[in-house]
Amino acid sequence: MAYLSGDQGTQRWQMQVQHQPTEHLKSFSAFQAAKTDGDFTFQPKSQQSELPWEIRGNNDQARQTLLQWNEFKTKHLKQTLLLLYHNHEGGIPGFAANPFPDLRGQNESWLVGAKTQWPQLVRGLSLRMQLRGLR
Repeated sequence: MAYLSGDQGTQRWQMQVQHQPTEHLKSFSAFQAAKTDGDFTFQPKSQQSELPWEIRGNNDQARQTLLQWNEFKTKHLKQTLLLLYHNHEGGIPGFAANPFPDLRGQNESWLVGAKTQWPQLVRGLSLRMQLRGLR
């Protein structure tokens, strides 16, 4: 597990867990969440005079990602399952000279995938299925 921080109020948490509960089953899980205030000060450039410092707002961002991977493997069968989810929400600030104070963006995406192989029965043959979504 880790916690990181940076400029513009950035914070990020992440956690990874890997274990093998049985001889034939492996599992890996990961989660990450991050957010930032995103507001920062800047001084617009001008050739005529020095302009005052301004704060660029509506630049906050938040993201969450979840990954789950499982593998079941024996001499006769190998199955893999993958689950992935990602969410993002944040401000869309526009240009420094023309900010969009209320424009927001949000999207989600996910993936479910499975793969089955029979190494002893038919070498090189696999059955794969995927479902994907985006919002």
